[in-house]
Amino acid sequence: MDWKRVLPLPVAILVAGSVGYYLGSQIEHQANETPETIASLESPKPIHTSEERNTVEPSESSENSSLTLDQILEEKEGPERSYLFGRYIDNLELSEMPEALEKIENMKSSPRKVRFTSLLIRRWGELAGQEAFQFAVSQKGRNGMSYLSYAIEGWAKKDPVEAWDSFMNVTNSGAKYTPRVGAVLGSIARENLELAVAFVQDLKDPRMQQSSFQSIVNAASEKGEYKPLLTQVLSIENLKQQQNLVEALFTNWGQYESNLPFDALESIQDDTISESAMRGFIKGWATNDGQGALEYTLENASDPLMKKLSLNAVAQWARYSSAEEMKDIMQTIASAENRKELTESIIQPLAQADPEGAIQWVANIEDLDSKATNTAYVLYNWARTDPESAKAYYRNAPEEKVRITSTYAMTYNAIHNGDSPNETIDLLTRYEDPKMQTQALEIMAYAATQPNNRDKSQALRNSLLEYAENTEILTEEKRGSIVRKLKPKE
Repeated sequence: MDWKRVLPLPVAILVAGSVGYYLGSQIEHQANETPETIASLESPKPIHTSEERNTVEPSESSENSSLTLDQILEEKEGPERSYLFGRYIDNLELSEMPEALEKIENMKSSPRKVRFTSLLIRRWGELAGQEAFQFAVSQKGRNGMSYLSYAIEGWAKKDPVEAWDSFMNVTNSGAKYTPRVGAVLGSIARENLELAVAFVQDLKDPRMQQSSFQSIVNAASEKGEYKPLLTQVLSIENLKQQQNLVEALFTNWGQYESNLPFDALESIQDDTISESAMRGFIKGWATNDGQGALEYTLENASDPLMKKLSLNAVAQWARYSSAEEMKDIMQTIASAENRKELTESIIQPLAQADPEGAIQWVANIEDLDSKATNTAYVLYNWARTDPESAKAYYRNAPEEKVRITSTYAMTYNAIHNGDSPNETIDLLTRYEDPKMQTQALEIMAYAATQPNNRDKSQALRNSLLEYAENTEILTEEKRGSIVRKLKPKE
């Protein structure tokens, strides 16, 4: 697609009920979400790169340079010890490997021991890849899977094809999760971009493929080879893989440049791939210049794709904004044609930054389903920081749909805030219709028995059980269902 003829170049220059149950699962996910990507969940803490380890610091003495492994291991914990160990490992010969491994294995169990072992295995992989690989495969548990990646990373520097083939065999083409796959591919990409792109296609899990591809993109970025990488990706036969990897490439590229990726995007002939590239470009742009990216999409909202991407741009801008900057976002979208959809895209960060402001906006939503869902998100966040105000708003909300949809959020926070169980039941079951009261009790029982809530919900479970056994609003069938859920298993 000829984007330049359709759209002007960017002006900014880039610089560095059932609803209740569904919402409950979303809130549980949000409450337990971790920021790490798939590729980093199991990894040891970051270690010095080879370049960092080889940099001689001005204060380093010749005495430190010649320290033995025993002396290094006896050093007190700290950055200097890691630095000295890294330099020692860089000069380690294959004949010295068994003794060094034995000394490290005799260390007290700690994250430091795991890190030192990982570095040693990577060096071992550089010197004798097959040996290091076999040793890593023999190790058990979480650390063993991590060691496997380090062995492959070292081995791949000398023999990337054999190393990768062995890795694929032992992990069922990447279906068996192994940490630091991205580091392996990144290491290969620094030497041979084409080979790295070929290897990433071997990974069966598309999520692992995308997360690992980031390391290839980073390597291309370091070498200034975005365009050669794009050429390699466009040669992939699998259209879905092309779409995913092109989007990842332009997301990274768009963070640091504007004109070059825009020119490259224009050269893509396939409209589907071109749209994937534009999605990535807007996402990357918005991480560093959210206002510029959003204004660009709004100025060109006559194009359906741009209108859709404005939602991505505003979400990215909100994700990296302070509470004060959220006001700028609301001002920017105030006159947009799709203001409703834009605001819904940022309801979670808006609710976190300014719940009172968010609830005022939510109150004006005309669509009742949308209003109910968004109110629940706001109350979830508001009740964490100002529970009394959240309860007051909930208590006075006139729409039953809004209140029932917020039941899980209010129950969750009541549990974790240590609220009185009886007061919570009284607040959340204030309906004249017995069916609505029943639904509220079912949602509360569901929330109170979720694994992540059980440690703190004992008092509420006891009160709910007593209430369910004695209230007259429940049918015998519903009573039995709720009691069975709440009663401890014998």
